[in-house]
Amino acid sequence: MSRIETQFPDCGVILLGDFNKLDLSRFANAFGVKQVVPSPTCGQSKLDLVFTSFHAFYDVPDATVEVQSLEREKLPSQKIVLQSRDLRATKRLAMRMYLEEVDVCSLVRSVESCQEKTDALKTVIKTEMDFSLPLTTNTVMTNDPPWINKQLKSLIHQRQVAFARGDLVSVCRLHNHVSRLRKSCRAKYYASEVEHLRNCKPRTWWKEVKTLWGMKSGYSNRSHVCLNAR
Repeated sequence: MSRIETQFPDCGVILLGDFNKLDLSRFANAFGVKQVVPSPTCGQSKLDLVFTSFHAFYDVPDATVEVQSLEREKLPSQKIVLQSRDLRATKRLAMRMYLEEVDVCSLVRSVESCQEKTDALKTVIKTEMDFSLPLTTNTVMTNDPPWINKQLKSLIHQRQVAFARGDLVSVCRLHNHVSRLRKSCRAKYYASEVEHLRNCKPRTWWKEVKTLWGMKSGYSNRSHVCLNAR
């Protein structure tokens, strides 16, 4: 399971069969799956089990060999559009040089009311921000891991396209590239968002580690982290 989730983050899981008396409680907790068979399947024991991460989409099974799916409902959109500005040092320097050249005092004195002065100053700042620090739009999925970025998504898409057309040489090359970049993104996310929590918030640290390795949903109410591939 660890190997599968590493290769396919946030994949759907259905694991079923006769588990005899094997204790799978730790397994279920570690990988976020739920056992959905409620009734005994052999005497008073539940031996035939179904573990799945899709338990919300299935009805309670009434036989050990059949699990009926619920009627498909229209789910809320999983896409969220975020806007951000390019705050690299070179861009901030260009903004600073522009503001140093503008005679803000004279501009503000040219109008009388407080509202007009405020609007004039906001216009000067916003005009240069839109030029030097333009807004960029980034679409993220609510179930995306917080460390994933556009470059990684693009490589995964290229790999899938190569697989669909049967280009196994490209699939192998892109698979290796995706694996290296995935490890790099995870390492950057850990260094910037998780590592410093070890000394102050153990619970939060473990929560972020589980998110990092795909044991929990990637997107939450906290600010979404977008790692810049540049």
